[in-house]
Formats: sequence, structure tokens, C-alpha cells
Amino acid sequence: MNSEFKEFLERLPLPAQSLNEAEFIEEALQLLWMPLSLYLEKEGRLEPDSVMEFGDALSAACRLNDPETGRHFWGALQAFQSGSLLKFVNVLERLQQYPGSQVFPINNIRHKRRVRLYLALALSWEHLRYLAGKDDDYSPSGDILQKYGVDLDDHEH
Repeated sequence: MNSEFKEFLERLPLPAQSLNEAEFIEEALQLLWMPLSLYLEKEGRLEPDSVMEFGDALSAACRLNDPETGRHFWGALQAFQSGSLLKFVNVLERLQQYPGSQVFPINNIRHKRRVRLYLALALSWEHLRYLAGKDDDYSPSGDILQKYGVDLDDHEH
């Protein structure tokens, strides 16, 4: 699972390059499905190898009322699924309590939004892995922060 996500991040276009949003969302949803389905299996809401639409899986996960994951997280993923990428980013940043527009030393607003999208996606994937009990040392969000000029040693987390 880690290798697929890492390869996905490595293939992402640089902020100044064009991004096919439909393809990006489709591939990202497939990658988010993996830890989401493991979480639902762990909670007894999904049988292994069964089929469920992503939106139905989000609804089922939201109904679990996990104390560490509020409905806003699931709503952010629903926004992502529907193509409301800026809403997705803004909700994730609010939940994580960081001002995304101030994190990256990028002047162009479109480029900065793109990197914020990448970071929000990585944080979502990490959280889903955590919920599924599959978290480990792989930190794609840390990779994104370092790749786009954030010195992790100078920031408090």
C-alpha cells in the first residue's frame, strides 16, 4: 500500500505543470479506498473482498462515530470525491489546525493551492491508515513538506 501511494506522489505534476483533475481524483480515490476498506473491515462493516461504492463506504465510516475522527473529515473526503478540491483542502487544514496558505514558501497562489491539495491528500491517506491500524513510519505528508521547501526541523507539530 505504501509503495502505490509513494509512486502516485512521485508521478504528480509539479505545481506549475497542468493537472488532469478528473484523473487525479480517480486515482487518488482508488488509493484512499485501500485504507478506508481496511478500516471498515476492522470495524466489522465490510467483509473482505466485498464491493462497496466509495461514497457508501464514507457514509458507513462516518456512522461509526470514531472519537478521533469527526464528521468533518468524512465530509472533506466527500467534497474531494465530488471534485470540490478547495473545500477538501480548507476543511483538512482546519481539522489539522494549520494555515496551509502560510506553510509553503510559494508565491504563485495556484501553485500553492496545488501543493496544499497534495498535502491534504497525504494527510487524509495517513489518517485512514491510522484508523485501519496500519500506520507506520512512512510519512508522505513529511515528504511533501520537504519537497516543497518546508524545513521540518524549524516547525513545531
